[in-house]
Amino acid sequence: MSSTKEIDSALAKLSHDTINKALKSLKLEEKENMEEATKAYIDAVLASGVDNFVTRLQKHKEIYETASSALKTKELGALLKKNGFKKSIETLDENLLKDFSTILNLTTATRQNTLYQIEDEVMLAGMEEFLKRLSVEVLKLHCSELSISKPGVTKDDLAEKLMQSIFDLDPEEEVAEEKETKEKEIKEKETKETKEKAKKGGKAKKRKNDEDSDEDKPSKKKKTEAKPKKEEKPKTPKKKEEKEEKKGKEEKNKTPKKEEKPKTPKKEKSKTPKKEEKEEKEEEEEEESEGGEGEEDKKKGKGREKYVAPPLERIQKGDFDTYQAIYDHYNIPDLLNYLKEKGMPTSGKKPILIKRIVHYLQTGVVETPKKGSKKKGAKKTPKKAKTAKEDKEEEEEGEDKEEKEEKEEKEEEDVKEEKEEKDVKEEKDVKEEKEEKVEVKEEKGVKEEGVAMDVEKKETTA
Repeated sequence: MSSTKEIDSALAKLSHDTINKALKSLKLEEKENMEEATKAYIDAVLASGVDNFVTRLQKHKEIYETASSALKTKELGALLKKNGFKKSIETLDENLLKDFSTILNLTTATRQNTLYQIEDEVMLAGMEEFLKRLSVEVLKLHCSELSISKPGVTKDDLAEKLMQSIFDLDPEEEVAEEKETKEKEIKEKETKETKEKAKKGGKAKKRKNDEDSDEDKPSKKKKTEAKPKKEEKPKTPKKKEEKEEKKGKEEKNKTPKKEEKPKTPKKEKSKTPKKEEKEEKEEEEEEESEGGEGEEDKKKGKGREKYVAPPLERIQKGDFDTYQAIYDHYNIPDLLNYLKEKGMPTSGKKPILIKRIVHYLQTGVVETPKKGSKKKGAKKTPKKAKTAKEDKEEEEEGEDKEEKEEKEEKEEEDVKEEKEEKDVKEEKDVKEEKEEKVEVKEEKGVKEEGVAMDVEKKETTA
């Protein structure tokens, strides 16, 4: 079942009022007829999908330029919206269609199948962007009319639930697909970098060979300069010695760090057996993460490369601005560095840190850490070194506080919504009463006019 048919089936369940409210929230004209309203809704979805498609193409300049030249236009997005996405793509070459499918992470097959997949992916992405642009009230109306249970509170949660219900999506499958696409992109970047390095290395070798050949040629002017150049060349042993010295220093610096870890005397406090087992497991996992990977790599004969996260500057609107994108690309230390730069609190686990960053990107509000009251004249006591257990307890306490704050915020939002609904109902009642009074006055005026007309007729007849 295509995305357009799934959207049509979902719109059939929605009321005319909700569709008009969705159009109004995007500053589009409301339609009196249901068919016109659904058509305008689908056109808006397709327009947002085309915009998303064009932005993804612009990252690949060569493909974008070839597509625009093939369609004979400088503004590709405007042409696709006017002439129709499907009609304009059908005229393109198979190579371009294959390039589109690789950009959209689709599997290529026959020409008709690739066209169908591209159109389907554009409509799906357009529906997601369209829902994110709607207000929270309109999204809640969508969820209630589509009978979605527990839709959530935030705009992102509501949009995700609607996408899952309209297109029968599985959240686990979505996450797996996103990971696969990101892995493919990373591999492509690595291959490009290796090719560029190989080209640069080949050019450098050619230059060295050309210089050697020029030196070997007999020339009267360069005979005096040839002897000192040959004596200056042997620099390889010095470089090797410097590398060996650096390696030895690094190994010396690394070894004492592992020996400084015995913190067993601090853990001899009274503990329950469950907590002791947890701590022992955590210590074993840390040791395995530090030393276990090296042993496995030695057995296999291959060293694992450490994951290098993208720069923190990419955490912004339009790049990495969703929960899943930040979760897949950044580790906890990267998130902590970002929060420290922005002056936000760094307590909590990875999901809480990501939610804090997403809230900042959406609203622009920086959450400041809550400071406790300090007594004047109080002496500063030296802070004791915290154990892993104490750090975990503090993180759990911070999570409990944040959960309480989130619950309080939700309750405040519910109260505000109830107040707004009451105000709207009261305004409607007042308007209806005024309209009834006006109608009564108009009826009285009509009756009085009729009586006056009858009196005039009688006088004329008399």
